[in-house]
Amino acid sequence: VQLCDFVNLAASRKDWRRAVDVWRLLVEGHGVEPNIIAYTAMSKVHMLSGRILEAAQILAEVDDGVLNGDCKAVIDRAQILVVAGHSSPTPDNMEQLRN
Repeated sequence: VQLCDFVNLAASRKDWRRAVDVWRLLVEGHGVEPNIIAYTAMSKVHMLSGRILEAAQILAEVDDGVLNGDCKAVIDRAQILVVAGHSSPTPDNMEQLRN
């Protein structure tokens, strides 16, 4: 079982707190190295829980080369930035959407 499986289980329940607890336990506590699939899963749980800015922040932590090399991650980031720009059209959010 991988980190992303645990995070996706929390996402299916829209339980971002559980996902954060599991992430901290495995990544920070046991040194598990998250891959792009784990980052997109973590971002998804925040997005499904209505935490759009947190979802965007998770993907912002990923190296651009790694993120841009994964089609699903690119689509997820675009969706998050569109929703963030629409729900909170601050200059920062609009700039991120343009980039």
